[in-house]
Amino acid sequence: MSDLHPINKTANISDQNLIEEEAEKCTNCEMSEIQKDVELKILRNALTRKAKDVSQLKEQFTELNKTKEHQEMQIASQKKQIEALTITRQTRHTASRILVDELNKKIKDKNCLIENIIAKKKRDIEKLEEKHQTVLKNEEVKHRAELWHCRQNFRNKRMKDSYMQTEDSDDDYFSCSEDIEDDLKVPKSTQSVETATSFGADHLELSIKLVNIANTLLNIQDKKQQFNNALQTTCQFELDAEKEKNWMLEEENKALRAQYNQNKKDHQLEVANLHNRLSDAYGFEDWE
Repeated sequence: MSDLHPINKTANISDQNLIEEEAEKCTNCEMSEIQKDVELKILRNALTRKAKDVSQLKEQFTELNKTKEHQEMQIASQKKQIEALTITRQTRHTASRILVDELNKKIKDKNCLIENIIAKKKRDIEKLEEKHQTVLKNEEVKHRAELWHCRQNFRNKRMKDSYMQTEDSDDDYFSCSEDIEDDLKVPKSTQSVETATSFGADHLELSIKLVNIANTLLNIQDKKQQFNNALQTTCQFELDAEKEKNWMLEEENKALRAQYNQNKKDHQLEVANLHNRLSDAYGFEDWE
């Protein structure tokens, strides 16, 4: 190499530099290609990971959609249950209210019926009392008339007997001088005894009639009292029976009211429990 011509030596140096430059250029090109391949692989790996992440996100999104649909179905089912429960409770509430109103109407009708029965019984008692008073007055007037008639008969008979006795005395006086034997046949004492006997019999008959009239009046009064007592007992029995029925209706009404209030509380409690379950499960308050 040292024996070469300087020009040749210079040419060789230039060629060597050119060769080195070319070699360096080739090396740089190869390194660039390798780097590009590496970067491409890195990008491909990143894209693959991103694709996997996107696929996982899609799967998670699908699962979230399914969970959301399931939750919406559960919410819809809970709402349907609440609506059905509300309708059922409202139906029971309406039925209970109708039954309570019917019982109130029955109680009112029973009270009116009891008042009408009491008023009717009072009117019947008043009519019967008026009737018995009329009968009693008629009987009293009748017996007083009989008594007055008996007294008149007794008075007339006594006057007649007295008049006959006076005539007999006058006849005896005028006939005493004419015929004493006739007076001995019919003594005055005998006529007085006969008159007294007749008067006693009439008085006894009148006393018996008065006693019978008094007994009749007492019997009428006793019958009236017995009838009034029986009527009052019957009316009181019917009134007690109606009051017992009314009391039973009131007790049934109280029981129905208590059941109605309890059903209302149970309904409110069930709705509140469902509301709390929805709030706890899905984390929101306004679920309507």
